[in-house]
Amino acid sequence: MYTALQVANSVLKLSFDEEKWISPLKLQKLVYLVHGWHLACFDKPAIEHEPEAWHYGPVFPEIYHEYKIFGSLPISQENWELYGTANRGEVPKKDENFHQLLKQVWALYSPYSGLYLSNLTHKSDTPWSSAKKKGNNSLNQKDIKQHFKQLMSG
Repeated sequence: MYTALQVANSVLKLSFDEEKWISPLKLQKLVYLVHGWHLACFDKPAIEHEPEAWHYGPVFPEIYHEYKIFGSLPISQENWELYGTANRGEVPKKDENFHQLLKQVWALYSPYSGLYLSNLTHKSDTPWSSAKKKGNNSLNQKDIKQHFKQLMSG
């Protein structure tokens, strides 16, 4: 398992490679989607901590606090290196399963806006809505895994 910032750095590196800067909101949602698909595909979480159920969907607080300075502006590579988490490492390249999954999640979801992804992650039938109904602050890993397994089976 990795920290949320390591996964975020891997997502950002991919965005920089394709010269597609992404906002903090979109980064947050892409990291959650990578985490969910990782649970469904490999039966283990990509990130060591559960995401929290915030107003606009699942959030990894450490990503939020590191990138809130950017507001809704895209995170450029230069700003990531100056003000972001560039020095916090990323998921090691030797974890080929993770990086293969990351590329698939990126291909599927990167064309969408952060707002669209936010709406997608907090619909009424999601782990986020389940956590909110129960009054929980965090999303249960089992609920996330089950949700993404359902998405996988169509």
